[in-house]
Amino acid sequence: MKTRKCIVIAAAVFAGTAAFGEDAGAGMRVSDALRALWNDPFTKARIERGIEENRKGDFKISFDRPVENLKAELVRHEFVFGAPTMALAATQGKDGGMDMERVGKMKKLVWGDLFNGATVSTLWKFYEPEPGKYRFEKDAPFMRFRPAPAFVLDELKDLDLTYRAHCLAWFNRQWHFPDWVENTGNASAAAGDRYFRKLCERFGEEIPHWNVANEFCTFYDARTRKYMHKDPVYRAFAEARKRLPESAALAYNELTDAWEDGYRNREYSPLYMLVQNLLLRGCKVDEIGLQLHVFSERLWADILQGRAFGPEFMFAVLDLYSELGLPIQITEITIPGLPDGPGGEENQAYVAENFYRLWFSHPNVRSITWWHTVDGTSRAEGKWKSGILAFDFKKKKSYEVLRRLIKEEWTTKAAAQSPAQSLAFRGFYGKYKISYSSGGKPREIVLPLHENGAREYALKAEPADAKKLSTD
Repeated sequence: MKTRKCIVIAAAVFAGTAAFGEDAGAGMRVSDALRALWNDPFTKARIERGIEENRKGDFKISFDRPVENLKAELVRHEFVFGAPTMALAATQGKDGGMDMERVGKMKKLVWGDLFNGATVSTLWKFYEPEPGKYRFEKDAPFMRFRPAPAFVLDELKDLDLTYRAHCLAWFNRQWHFPDWVENTGNASAAAGDRYFRKLCERFGEEIPHWNVANEFCTFYDARTRKYMHKDPVYRAFAEARKRLPESAALAYNELTDAWEDGYRNREYSPLYMLVQNLLLRGCKVDEIGLQLHVFSERLWADILQGRAFGPEFMFAVLDLYSELGLPIQITEITIPGLPDGPGGEENQAYVAENFYRLWFSHPNVRSITWWHTVDGTSRAEGKWKSGILAFDFKKKKSYEVLRRLIKEEWTTKAAAQSPAQSLAFRGFYGKYKISYSSGGKPREIVLPLHENGAREYALKAEPADAKKLSTD
């Protein structure tokens, strides 16, 4: 199966205190100015038209004879709504391993009932804590916020999720490089190559999407540079192409600065020029990831007052990066729940709904991943209350809003009047359950109705082998 090229845009609104300041408690509520931006008739029309044109198609299911009770129901979006898996290891179980009670609750609420994508942590620092000792397998020693990739894939295997690995190369001493790498001298780059190779060999067939290089346009640590090869981004993509299956989608992932840089500098923004450079040099980049992490009270107040990350701004940036010819992934988002309490939950839910609507409507966006899904389960999340679930798994308003969008508003159910030999309908792209009765027996099959797939199916009402009809 061929993988479409994508631009993974991890929509991360990260703003440092130097740029924005942190004493901005005033104005932390959804303003009339913000409501006016999102209620603008032109903006609403573009979003609604985009969802209708870019996320839905016309389909027809036909049978060789009339059947009864013919119905079609969307059971999984083609568009990916995701969450990271680090919070599965938020607490340790009594036996010293994973807290399986919390794992079960999070699995059901985050993926069973809401999302269809999962980001798997593969950061070198945490998965080779000692030279040559890898924490890949299910029996790996417990480490808070860093579940073993094999555990994650096995625990969630029954949910039909789309997986993304994060990440292979990153200029970050705090989160990516093992402490022991300082003692390797000139062999540090070779040690990184070895981990890169081991990780790809172990999980290349199980994980289809890979954040190969992360945040190089934003962070350049001179001390860290000595641990890496020259031209590390190009080198990382070249190695990933050698080590991973041809079908693997390789992403370049960038921090929030890419939004402002893109809006201000257009094709001369660092992200645009880096990806363009890689492509011109023959490097296989399949996706660009944009992040949007709001880690600034001042920025959060500006968003709520309609002064930052408005619809015109975001459409302009998405349109710009789309010019590179690669689809876009919104790979990481942090939307605060400030101020603490009901008012903060209302703020978060309002912004989340409008951001998701806009991203879902854009023709080049293929996924959205909410980064800190459960409050209190990330060292970076801190005071921001950016989860859609509280630590005790109580559903916040943002959870209910997203579930309404994904599971109720953006879903499709169609039925034909019995008896019927065909069912024609317009619906969201994804996987559909087709149910009907024939020969006095209820029957059910699953069909992929995707944007670039078959739009019509001619089926036998009573197939000799029904299992052959169930396909992804």
